[in-house]
Amino acid sequence: MATYDIQVVVQASIYFVTVIFGFVVAVPLGLTVIEFDQHCVLYTKFKWVNASYATYELSNEMVCNFPVLTAVFCCILYCAAVGLYFLYAACRSNDPNVGFQMWVMPFLLANALILILMFIACCIMSVGIKTTCDSFLKGKDKGNKIENCADAATKFDWNAGKKTDYNYSNFYSYSKTSEVAGWMTFLIWLVQMAFGVLRYVRNRRQRSADMGYEDEDTQRKSSSGPSDLENFAAANPSA
Repeated sequence: MATYDIQVVVQASIYFVTVIFGFVVAVPLGLTVIEFDQHCVLYTKFKWVNASYATYELSNEMVCNFPVLTAVFCCILYCAAVGLYFLYAACRSNDPNVGFQMWVMPFLLANALILILMFIACCIMSVGIKTTCDSFLKGKDKGNKIENCADAATKFDWNAGKKTDYNYSNFYSYSKTSEVAGWMTFLIWLVQMAFGVLRYVRNRRQRSADMGYEDEDTQRKSSSGPSDLENFAAANPSA
């Protein structure tokens, strides 16, 4: 019966789950950039002229591209490659302790860096959506009957007075989907980091055991030999 290192298999599974969430982050937000003709709806500034008309300024596409590219490279490509490596190592070896033979620190450092990038990407999306919504909802001060940010996709004409053909019907739902998926991905990375730290600690302990290290008290007793009093009592009198 084949036996596998359970922690390595679990970590591989988490990497594959992260790949799925990476698509959920990248695709919806990437579609908004395409539908707004290579512009980003995050951090959009509205200037209401009256109750029914407002001008607005979209952000540069790079604002949206940072979360998208972070999800593509860190959550899809990287996680797919590392997940396959972990799964291959677990299944190929049939060794329940194969994790002790695998590198830990390089993956731990890489995952820590990705965790930071993912946090920044999530903050960009959350703050960007809030900024856009707060600016849009200022229309209520002018007498507009909008109730929430989702009304920007149903009760506001983004093409009015502009020579554009933006498809804005899903901009809010797509952006919120990417935001929620982003924070869930961040939490998944925290779990992955916890497993990495656990593996690092277990490997250190296993390496110490393999090298024959004992606890400090045992080492002191085994290396010091008989106590001074025992030596004194065992000594033959000189006179």
